[in-house]
Amino acid sequence: ITSISNTNGLFMPVEFVALIDAPPKSGGEPPLLSEKDIAEAKVAVIRKIEGAATSGALAEHPKLARLLGIWRNWGKGQDVTNYLGSLIEAEAGTLQLLRSLIVRSLRQGSGDYVATERYYMRRNDIEALISMDTLDAKVRQLRKEGLSDEDRRAVDAFERAMERRRAGTPDDV
Repeated sequence: ITSISNTNGLFMPVEFVALIDAPPKSGGEPPLLSEKDIAEAKVAVIRKIEGAATSGALAEHPKLARLLGIWRNWGKGQDVTNYLGSLIEAEAGTLQLLRSLIVRSLRQGSGDYVATERYYMRRNDIEALISMDTLDAKVRQLRKEGLSDEDRRAVDAFERAMERRRAGTPDDV
């Protein structure tokens, strides 16, 4: 737990604690840490995430959405809601959140020589953090001209997720 507090890294300690907190497989190895130690590790991780939020490092983190999800699950949900409200006030914050929510997949059929790359967002991932309507209002306010390819891809993926939501179609199409 001291290591979590002392490291400069953010994502690795979070993922480590999430890994050791995963339910054990039946007949598997005994837990690495006691429940008390895991609870203390979670508190240390939340402090680390909150520190990154205060310093501004969290907003710049490429795994922002994953870190926010952990913060919401192990910390105070209202703190995450307040943070996101502040984050998306700026265009840069809205775009960073969108970029962190994007999923990349490769599809290749039996007759295809090359895989097809696809970018999308899962509505459950978005709504676990923020209301899609709230985020949609911010996305509609974005100046779309001059966006980088990565930002354009993220905005397009979000807009497609909104279209699927309005049409009532599942995310897996």
